[in-house]
Order: sequence, then C-alpha cells, then structure tokens
Amino acid sequence: MFSRIEKLIYKKELTQNKLLVGEINAEKKSSRFLLCLYKGILIFLATYCSICGLLDAFNIPYSRPVLIFAFAFISLYVSMLYMNKVVFYVFYIVLFLFFTIELARYYIPANSGFQAAINMIFEEYSDYFALASIREGQELVANRVFSVTCAGIFLGTFTAILLNVTISGYMNAFETALVTFPYIEIALFIHKVPNPLYIFGLMFVYCCVLFLQLSKHSRMQVKGKRTHEFLRIKSKKQNTYAYQADYPVMNSAAFISVVIAGILVVILSGPLNLPISKVPKNAIHKQTQEMVKIYLQTGYTGFFNGYDATGGLSSGRLGGVSSIRPDFETDLNVTYAPANYDTVYLKGFTGTNYLQSGWYADSTYVTDLEKTREYPFGNQGKMNVENIDADARYDYLPYFSYSDDVTYSAQTKNNYDVIYVPNVTVNDYKPVIEDKLLEDEEYYKYVYESCLQVPDDLKETLDNTLAEIPDVENVDDINTYRLKSARQIYAYFENNFYYTMSPGSTPNRRDYVEYFLNTQKRGFCAHFATATVMLLREEGIPARYCEGYCIPLSLVYESGVLTENDYDEWYQGENITDLNSVIMVPVNDSYAHAWIEIYMEGYGFVPFEATIPSFEEEETGFNFFNFGSLFSNLTSNTLDFENLGNNTDTDGGTNLNATQFLELFNFNTESVTAVMVRIISVILLITALFFIVRFVTIRIRLAIYKKNNDEYHLVMYEYNKLVAKLKRKKFLTKKNPLPIDVKKAYDLYIAYYNNTHKKQKDIDTDKLFEYYERIMYS
Repeated sequence: MFSRIEKLIYKKELTQNKLLVGEINAEKKSSRFLLCLYKGILIFLATYCSICGLLDAFNIPYSRPVLIFAFAFISLYVSMLYMNKVVFYVFYIVLFLFFTIELARYYIPANSGFQAAINMIFEEYSDYFALASIREGQELVANRVFSVTCAGIFLGTFTAILLNVTISGYMNAFETALVTFPYIEIALFIHKVPNPLYIFGLMFVYCCVLFLQLSKHSRMQVKGKRTHEFLRIKSKKQNTYAYQADYPVMNSAAFISVVIAGILVVILSGPLNLPISKVPKNAIHKQTQEMVKIYLQTGYTGFFNGYDATGGLSSGRLGGVSSIRPDFETDLNVTYAPANYDTVYLKGFTGTNYLQSGWYADSTYVTDLEKTREYPFGNQGKMNVENIDADARYDYLPYFSYSDDVTYSAQTKNNYDVIYVPNVTVNDYKPVIEDKLLEDEEYYKYVYESCLQVPDDLKETLDNTLAEIPDVENVDDINTYRLKSARQIYAYFENNFYYTMSPGSTPNRRDYVEYFLNTQKRGFCAHFATATVMLLREEGIPARYCEGYCIPLSLVYESGVLTENDYDEWYQGENITDLNSVIMVPVNDSYAHAWIEIYMEGYGFVPFEATIPSFEEEETGFNFFNFGSLFSNLTSNTLDFENLGNNTDTDGGTNLNATQFLELFNFNTESVTAVMVRIISVILLITALFFIVRFVTIRIRLAIYKKNNDEYHLVMYEYNKLVAKLKRKKFLTKKNPLPIDVKKAYDLYIAYYNNTHKKQKDIDTDKLFEYYERIMYS
C-alpha cells in the first residue's frame, strides 16, 4: 500500500505535470471484494424489485422465498466475476453453460410459467381495453406457483446478467433503467400500481447508480492480480485521475439515494393512486394503445404489412395491411367543374366475389354492359384525370360516365378525358320506367346471384351480428328499405366499432370479416366496406365492394387550383355550389378509399359510404417485444412434468413442494446433446459472421485510406498490427510501449526468427521506426 506521503506526492505530480510517471500499482486485499459485494446488492435489488413488482401487480402466484434466494445468489455470483481476470472469463463461461443446459432440460415448466404469467397479464389488459378476445398460451404444468417461480428464476438470471454489465461494467443509470423499468411499465400502462416498496427499491438503485456514475469512483475493469490505485478518466481534452474505489463516496451515495428515493415515492404516490377515470392521457400513451391491442390479439405479426398498398387498398386484397402510412404525395390530378356538395367518387376496382383473403373483380361482360348505360339526369360534365402515381391498371372514372366517351391523350394513356352525367339533387333521381339493363338475362343473374353471394362458413357470424342490429319496419318501397338497412348497419358500426389507421393485420387462417366483426372491432375503410357488403347480402340486398379515390368538397376548397378553361365547355346543367369555375384538384394517397354500391331498382348500383368517421388523430406507435416466445420451441424436456407440481389444496390453492423444486437441479443428460449441438452451432456461426464482418470492414477502411492518401492512418494500422504481434509472441510486455521499446522488441523478434528458420530478414529497423515516429508525432 502507498503511504499517505507517497499519495500526496503522486497527486502533486499529476496536478503539476499532468503526467503519469512510472507504473504505479496498489495491492487491494479486501476492497475489491467489498466493491463487488456492494454492486451485487444493487443488482439484486434491481432484479427483485422489477420482476417481483410485476408479478405482484398482476397477482401472479409464485414462491417469494425461492425467488429471493435465487436472485440473491445469481446477483452475487455475477458481481463477484469482476474479482480478477481469470475468475471473469472462466466463471462467465461456466454460468453460460449451466444456464443453457438447465434451460434446455427444464424449458417446459419455465415456458408454462411464462405462459401463465402472460395469460394473466393479457386478461387484465383485455379487461382494461374491453377486448372481445385475446391470444392465450398453452400451460403444460398445472401448478402455477411452481411454473411461474421456475420461469422467474430463468428470467431473473438473464436480467441479473444484463444488470451486471450496466452496473458492474459501466455503472450507467440509463442502461440500468432500460433493463428494469419495462417490467414495471407493463403494469403502470394499465394503471396497475406495484407495491410502493418495489418502486422505492428501483428509485434507490437508479439514484445510487447515477451518483456513482457521476462521481467516477466506481470503475470495475477486469484486471489481474495488481490493480492501479488511480484511474485515468478522459474528460473532454483533459485527463483527470481518481481512486478506483472510494468507499466514503459510495456510502454517501447510498445514503443520499435512500432519501431521494423516499421523496420520489411520496411525490409519485398521488398520481399513481388516481382513479383510472382521472388519469391524464398523454400523447405517448394514446399512441401506444393501438399497438398494444394489436399485439394482444395477433402478436408481433400484426404489425407488418403483407403487401404494398395505396392508402391501405390493394385491388381487393384484404387483411395484409397492418397500418396505413400515407406518403401524401399526389396520385391523381383531377380537373372538373363541381356541381354539388357531394363527395366525388372515382372508381377503379369493383369487387363482386368475396373469399377469405379478398375480393375478385366483375366479369368484363358485366362491366361493359354497365358502362354503356344511359343516365337521364339532364346534366353533363367533362372530367380530366392525370394519373401521377396511382395503380396504372385502372381508369379512375366518376359515376354515371360513358366508356365510349373516354378519350386518352395522344402522348400517354395516363391522361384521359371522360364525359359523365352527375346527379345534382335528389330530384335528379326520377323514377325510371324501364331498367333496360335488367332486361339482359346475364346481368339480372349477376345482380341477384353473384351480388348476393355469401360464404357458408361466414353466415353464422353475419346472423349473430344482424341480430344486434334493429330491423327496418313499416317500409313498403324496396329502395327505401335497402337504404335504411344500410344506414342501420352504419349506425351499428358507429356505436360499437371505431375507425383506426393501425388496426393490425388479420391473422393467418382467419376470415377477414369474421375477425373484424368478432374480435378486431376496429379498422379502416376496407374493413367497414367489406363487412357492410356481407351483412347486406345476408339480408338479401345486392351489394358490392369498390376501391378508388374520393374527392370531398373540402379538398377542392383547400387544394384546388383555378384553371383558365371555359366553364361552359366543361359543364352544362344545374350547379348548386358557389363555384362556377373549372378546378384542378391534386389528390394524394390519403384519399384512396373503399366504399360500397347498393343495387337500387330502377337506378342500378349507387355508391354508399360505409366507413364511420374518425374522432382521433391517428399516428403510428411503438412496439412490444414478444416476451411469450422466450422459452418456446427450444427442445424437449427430460422429466415427466405432467405430474410434477400438480398438488392442489381442497380450497383450490396450490402447494409448492421444496423437494420438487430441488429436482430442477438434478442433472439429466438425456435429450440435451441435440440442444447443445444446436446452441454450439449457432455460437460458431455468429462467431464466424463476426470475423467475416470485421475482416471486410478493415479491408474497406484500408481501401478508403489508400484512396484518400491517408498516410497517418495507414502507418498507425501497420504499427498497431506490429505491436499486437510482438505482444502475442511475448517479445513485448509493456502495456503502453514507446516506439523505441517496440523497436527493441522487433529487433529481438527478427534475431529469433533468423536463428530459428536459418533465414535472413534484412530489415533496416532504424529507418523504419524513424519513419513511424515522424508520421506518428508530426
């Protein structure tokens, strides 16, 4: 040990010269052990308060004494790995092997316990969000106390290892909170407040780690038998020095942390204990709620889009769009003269036949018949559509247009004019004496067969939903009945469902409509349009599905551009708006839309808006990790878990037998070999990938240096490579050698090489190292 005078002289040297003279070391007899013990206590508190705080918040059964013992043992074990270099490397490997083998052997009770905890947490989340259904994992071990405790041991081990890095290795408060706080946040997200003692424990750990991090008296580098008394700490451009372990500082940090943690618990007790109805909603909480609901019902796969789509639409394909993320880039430029206040629908795709995964288009024959029909509304308009970035397979045409009057530009087919007959007021829907279109036998068959088609396996779901919708009564006119039926369905959705741009994708092997009506109960336009068509068909009303773009009059006012076109050439007839001009409207992908068409006797198919309004601003949110699969699909177990831990009290509780728990540590090598081979193969593959990436990265970096004539970095690379080689061959032992030291070691290596191989390496080391020094210090 240094004497007090020696330490004062040493610190004076540092203050005056800013240099570390000589290699000063200090023998640490008990201080390093106490430092490891101190940090082991912090690791234990963080592990116990986070995991047990989560379990207690959701009333998940487990054995507290067993978890306390297990967490204390593993926390002290991992913290003591920093005693010295040999202990660190040897016993970390031992820990990894033991953890892997035990997890492979006993994954069934661990996985069952994890699923039990997840199921109980999901039940609470389902009640909080009023979800119709949630995913439920299978539990293979009936005794939840045993299985959850078993899962807790493995989870606590994993958490303690991470905390050992953040606390013992780096002493980083942010990383420590990043490892532990998510456990508590799972409970706090739905206002399940853990016991204040758990919150106090976590606050204490965070404060203590933060103080030690700022004080810089807690470095825990893995060292050999001799350890530097002082550590050099780089701060901006100046080097400072501090004791490696200053116990008065650590004790002061602990005392201050206790006081601050107590104050924080008192301050937080008010907001945390507010009734749910009075809890303030913040933007992040609202943003994540939708994602949480998706995860509860579909898992992580619900967050991914199965195919590309515009505004969530993709030519009738359904269920593969998890979230609509418009780019708000212009898809169409539409020029026309507005005649009324109604939304203009530009139809591109029409779906008639519904299957589980989507809609399929009408026959060409039916489409041609509809486009040649004449409309007696008495108005006539012209519209120009320029396709900028919309699906080029379709012409986007307004209702009541004639296909014979679609004129394409001579330069490109992405620009075309169309003549259409807009209806302006209700009076324009004058009764048609004869529907000539229905005189066609094939078209009549199409309307009353194809447009009433409903899959058999969907009928039960549709009937159950229709039973909740009030019947339309006292209506004699068939068209009035059909419109009122559609409005009743719309009102049902408006009261029981809600619109969202992030509903999550439909799970595999689930019908799109069945999942939407029974489970999801939220969606965007494609969901509401598809479900409405199916419900109308089940009532005997011909209907079909449409996709395209909509132009509300609000978009005309906000983004429309006046053109110099002659109004009389673009529109003839009644105009009830205050716009007597030809306007060009840019339509972006957020106006891609799906709606339905209802067949009205005497009029044909007319558009009907089936999508309910959105009352909240939609944003994409965060994601949750798929915790439920942590222990799944590792391997097969080696014990009979069907009868293990199944003792049940007469009052319905469960007993955890200590003998049963000790069976976890009975080593059984059966069925473990295959698992170990897989694990070792994965480790070897990752190692190989690491070295390949490292090799490629170095080569790319050197190529860049050569291209830029970066002499300094090229020389430093070769010099460091030489130093590493000499240290590896034991010719160089100093930790921070000067170039002269490297030159001497290199001379010895060359002499040894020439003597051993009977060869002569003719290298002028004087000039070589003179060149190195000139480059390094210039």
